Amino acid sequence: MKKIYQQTVKEVLDRVESRESGLTDEEVKRSREACGWNELTEGKKKSILQIFGEQYKDFLVLILIASAVISGILGDVESAAVIMIVITMNAVLGTVQTVKAEQSLQSLKKLSGPQAKVLRDGAVVLLPARELVVGDVILLEAGDMIPADGRLIENASLKVDESALTGESLAVEKNIDPILEEAALGDRSNMMFSGSFVTYGHGRVVVTDIGMQTEVGKIAGLLKTTSEKQTPLQVSLEEFGKKLSILILVFCGILFAVNVFRGEKISSAFMFAVALAVAAIPEALSSIVTIVLSFGTQKMAKEHAIIRKLQAVEGLGSVSVICSDKTGTLTQNKMTVEDYYIDGKRIAAAAVDVSDPAQSCLLYDSILCNDSTNENGVEIGDPTETALINLGKRYGVEAAEVRRLSPRKGEIPFDSDRKMMSTLHRVDGENRMIVKGAIDCLMARTEWIWTSSGVRELTEKDKEIIRQQNQDSYAIVPFGRDRVLMIVCDGMGGAKSGNVASSLAVEVFTDEVRRTQRPGMTPEKAAAMLRSALELANSAVYEQSQLSDDFTGMGTTLVAVWISRDLAVVINVGDSRAYHFTREDVRLITRDHSMVAYMVARGELTQEQAKLHPGKNVITRAVGTEPEVEGDVFTCRLRRDECILLCSDGLSNEMADQEMLFEVVHGLSKSDCCQRLLHIAKNRGAPDNVTVTLAAV
Repeated sequence: MKKIYQQTVKEVLDRVESRESGLTDEEVKRSREACGWNELTEGKKKSILQIFGEQYKDFLVLILIASAVISGILGDVESAAVIMIVITMNAVLGTVQTVKAEQSLQSLKKLSGPQAKVLRDGAVVLLPARELVVGDVILLEAGDMIPADGRLIENASLKVDESALTGESLAVEKNIDPILEEAALGDRSNMMFSGSFVTYGHGRVVVTDIGMQTEVGKIAGLLKTTSEKQTPLQVSLEEFGKKLSILILVFCGILFAVNVFRGEKISSAFMFAVALAVAAIPEALSSIVTIVLSFGTQKMAKEHAIIRKLQAVEGLGSVSVICSDKTGTLTQNKMTVEDYYIDGKRIAAAAVDVSDPAQSCLLYDSILCNDSTNENGVEIGDPTETALINLGKRYGVEAAEVRRLSPRKGEIPFDSDRKMMSTLHRVDGENRMIVKGAIDCLMARTEWIWTSSGVRELTEKDKEIIRQQNQDSYAIVPFGRDRVLMIVCDGMGGAKSGNVASSLAVEVFTDEVRRTQRPGMTPEKAAAMLRSALELANSAVYEQSQLSDDFTGMGTTLVAVWISRDLAVVINVGDSRAYHFTREDVRLITRDHSMVAYMVARGELTQEQAKLHPGKNVITRAVGTEPEVEGDVFTCRLRRDECILLCSDGLSNEMADQEMLFEVVHGLSKSDCCQRLLHIAKNRGAPDNVTVTLAAV
């Protein structure tokens, strides 16, 4: 049977016995009898008394209790009292920590929306999320918490923040189309999950799972069932306690027998043996370990880390490697504005002047063409849009007031085809259309540009200057008539850092090649030259990244080719590529250093699946991110009319290899080939920067 995300809307509605107008009261009753309430269950909870009793199960503790009882019987009341006080303190500490930590499960319940707008008998009613049943049709809009898992049946530009489940910071764009192949949780674009919330648009969802059957419910179930294994410290202490106790009892028995054999009274010999046992057993060991671990949990709590079991602190201390998603897990799900580019000038976000008409206009327009909100510290909306709102708040420009003064009269929501969002406003008594989107999409539709000297026609030179503000850098350096170096770098770490990294890498790399290149170099010497240039470029970028927090995360991809007559030697780091074109075919020379490339190599993904994978742009190797980097080197021979093309992933993500072959080999002219490739990529709405260089023999 097909999974829900693989079925059409009609098939899903039939499967859950529902309809687009929602359930009737009678159908709700039957569904609740079958599925129960929409809430997370905890199973049978242990009482505080049970938890307290479990603290006395340790073997050493049992020996100490026995020693205390015997001491009391034999009249040593003080020793018995001290032992019992220490043991009780240990038990109280363990109980308090366990009771506090068990409350971590309750935090998961907060992920369920408290209320939901539901269609019942064709009418919209507001109900507690607990009362939802399978088959209910719920209405969602921006700001709503999703109260249950469901299949999307109506969509109006819905975007959903699923970072609580997937760790992805960017909101996921939803659709109602069935997914024909198996899909991971984060790739089920037609499904809605409990604990997520809507950041944009509106739609309708039919509930398919509630309570413990939801994805967040499964997490709660795992949380309850994965805590009973003993840690290495527990195992070691238990073994040590048993061995020590046996050893002490053996010695005490021997001593008792020796004393009786020497003629002492049995009672006196027995009391002496017990006293020795009490003195020898480290009764404070278990308590000290508990107290130390408790301090550890308190310290971690201050860092907002929930520890469910006291012993987990010791387990974490034994961990050497932690594998984790980064975005939304190790980093905050937030974005910030770093730079403005206006009137030919680049302005840092910290230096924005709202009194300047041009800068204030850009700031106000970025707030108007925006669906996010930030009220009372609660951010709702796409992280990119929220960043624009927060920049305005930083300078005392409140989004609500700007929108009140210039109300929205119409809109065309953002979609993946247009890669733009358009809104119509009444500003200063005039209608104004504001558009934001991918830079190349905007420039392809723009004919005029505003400058401080007035509005004028947008030229190709203007477009090139704007594109240069992005993160790609390249160089084509000829050496005589038969030698040339080409290099393309695609920067990372934000516009400012990416620009610095890519331009610095190009500069250092080309300088080193210019210094060391010679005519007639063998393939081995050419490869050594490129590796040396890469090493210097990597060191330069890495050292720059250590100078300021502003450059944290900076790096760049790099692909370069040295061509000497018929010899081509290529070096690459990252996912910028080199292609070899013949008259009949095209061959990818380089190998991407990316997550999906390795998955394809292992047979986990096909090439087509890799193109759609959400992690397709996650690279595993880059220039400047580490003190050292290794580049892959490739060598090939060129014949007459053959070409080498270098490009950033902005081109390779938009065009298939055979499409590039047609333009390069069968196009009108090689002289304008790069422009034609750029034009195609831009018209397809390439969201990334696009750089292309071509060398023909």
